[in-house]
Amino acid sequence: DYVRKRQAQRNGGDVDHISLDEELLISHPDTSELLRVNDALSELEQLAPRLAQLVELRYFAGLTEEEAAEFLGVARRTVQRDWLKARAWLYEALRQ
Repeated sequence: DYVRKRQAQRNGGDVDHISLDEELLISHPDTSELLRVNDALSELEQLAPRLAQLVELRYFAGLTEEEAAEFLGVARRTVQRDWLKARAWLYEALRQ
């Protein structure tokens, strides 16, 4: 319910969009790029489920670091470290 509520707020313009990195995602990705992102997230989920969940919460649901930390039951600093790891991993996965 919490994620749905946040998504509804995002659709209403209450939540700022958080970009992973301009090099990772472009404004209008084609189908093959979306499939690559999906495949990379699936692989990340197998390797590090919490990192994949954090990407979903931060990027797709629009949660802040604080909100993601509360949702995951971890410290904000853990979310910050995990966010850096997840972005770096996705960057490398999508460069290949």
